[in-house]
Amino acid sequence: MANPSVLATGVMNDYNVSSNQNGAISQVDSTGAVHAGVVTEINNDKFTSHDARVLNFLNNSAYKALVVDYYYSVKSVYGVFDPTVAGTWTLNPNKYFSSDNTTSNIWHTSNPYSIVTKGNDMYIMGYDQNTIVKIDMTNSNYTYTSTFYTYTPLTGKTGHGVDMDKVTIDGTDYIAALFINDDGSYANYGDSQLVLISLVDGSLYDDPINLNANANSLNIDANGQYAYVTS
Repeated sequence: MANPSVLATGVMNDYNVSSNQNGAISQVDSTGAVHAGVVTEINNDKFTSHDARVLNFLNNSAYKALVVDYYYSVKSVYGVFDPTVAGTWTLNPNKYFSSDNTTSNIWHTSNPYSIVTKGNDMYIMGYDQNTIVKIDMTNSNYTYTSTFYTYTPLTGKTGHGVDMDKVTIDGTDYIAALFINDDGSYANYGDSQLVLISLVDGSLYDDPINLNANANSLNIDANGQYAYVTS
């Protein structure tokens, strides 16, 4: 019998067919079976772009998925889903948000790119705002608490948040956050930067660490000794 799974990816649906460019979320369950299109809409709102994205996270011990439908230069729509049955994902009631402020509970981020959680706190990195917002997950209410951190881009550049992980240093938990810097054209990039942000008070562990331009993913090893970055 298949068990619930958050092993999933956003896929492009007939990208080259002008009449059918909407994306979808597809899942692989615990038996290895593929379930295509487990999410194709959010709150009865069909995906409007082919840039579908899924960010899985833990709400305490329960696996959840934040599904994002990002529509370039217009808005992003996103919702928290419960992947409780293999091949069937259920939108958490009232946990549906849109960056155009059409919903009552706004998270103040329009393009979620990465998630880190600790207890009842969820931290979401936004690509467009180069910020990390803090969300209170108590009783699965998912309420915006604050803009936890705002990245300062390199001079003359626009910053974008691309990935996060969690690391413990000398007994203190930090978010390791990866940001990139471009000139607004998405063609000329400056150095990427890695910053370590205390989950206690939002302070930085040290100055940002400069990395290769246009880095795109980050992973901290299990012992918390190395950060692996792709670019």
